[in-house]
Amino acid sequence: MKKITRNILGLILFAVVGGAVSGGIPKVLMASETAWSPTEARTVYTGPPYSTRQRYNVLPSVVRLPDGTLVALVEPKKLIFIRSKDGGKSWTEPYVGVSQKENFTLNALGVRRDGCLVGVFSQANENLGTSSVEKRTEKLPDGREGQTYTGYRYSGDLYLGYSKDQGKTWTAGKQIDVSPMISAWTWTMGRVLELDNGTLIVPVGGYLSLEDMDGIWLSAGVVRSDDEGATWSFSVLGRGNPSNWTIFSEPSLAQLDDGTLVAMMRSEDRVTRSSPGDPRGTRYGLHRATSKDGGKTWTSPAMSIPNATHCSLASLADGVLLCGYHSHNPRLGLSGDGGLNWYANMLWSIEDPAADWGYYTSVEVVDENTAVMLIKETPATNIIRACLLRRQP
Repeated sequence: MKKITRNILGLILFAVVGGAVSGGIPKVLMASETAWSPTEARTVYTGPPYSTRQRYNVLPSVVRLPDGTLVALVEPKKLIFIRSKDGGKSWTEPYVGVSQKENFTLNALGVRRDGCLVGVFSQANENLGTSSVEKRTEKLPDGREGQTYTGYRYSGDLYLGYSKDQGKTWTAGKQIDVSPMISAWTWTMGRVLELDNGTLIVPVGGYLSLEDMDGIWLSAGVVRSDDEGATWSFSVLGRGNPSNWTIFSEPSLAQLDDGTLVAMMRSEDRVTRSSPGDPRGTRYGLHRATSKDGGKTWTSPAMSIPNATHCSLASLADGVLLCGYHSHNPRLGLSGDGGLNWYANMLWSIEDPAADWGYYTSVEVVDENTAVMLIKETPATNIIRACLLRRQP
């Protein structure tokens, strides 16, 4: 593939109009709307060539250890990592982690208070895309049409894992109980959080009933453990609803300075044709929910960034929330009120500013004036690029 030199051309600012917010959403700590600007993006990892069907073999997930080391998972199935000791300016050669869970995929990373890495390992079996899954269009009495499915089945197990050597070796932990979900999974942008009191919180997507699974009505939630993974409790973030043709998936979490937890999740509208007065796409975007009690209860999901998908979150040192997401092209959003409103977003500009050249983005804080972003390039399936985000005076 011809190598294209990509440069950050500048900061593109525009308002992102938030959706209606349901009653009872608690106020979050307001932060000053500071300006941040990205540096030039460059390649930090190139894996072997993969086919289109293997496009998810290379996905970025970056976390910061207490000593400042950045550890990035770049191939979840093969447990391949890179790391940086200088705040993301340079990265090591790739190294392979060793796990007691053979043939498991490492889907999510986090950092414990003691400085060790925590991850979620999964082993899944699904029949999506096979002849047993039927896709069809259903017409309702009000004139709407939407995509429906039958025959889908998914099963899988989730386990905690721990590493004290920056991902080189992993010790298996407890199995994660996702009930009342009947099956669930994690993903690379869904960072595991440990609260100050030791509570572990894992964002998950999955199904709350066999009927939901049969029709692929996805829901998003979190599971919490207060006893090192011995027992778990579940809270819904967004429930898939066949009555309004909406599904929720791929949740990401961040904690604000006042302790508020913010969740952003992908939502999709399966309506293919709407009735008059019900325009298609009004539910397609990133929905937001918040929690004031450590993830036990959450506000109802409300639209935060329309027409956007698969995001990651980080709370910057000045209290601003950073969101890396995709909306026709890769973007970086900033919010001073915990994602309720977005006062700016940055387009990863190249020779063609509107080009759709990257998808999944992982963001993390480096220090009080710097953040780091890793992004999976597209249409390439094996390249990860990175840039730094600098706070402006």
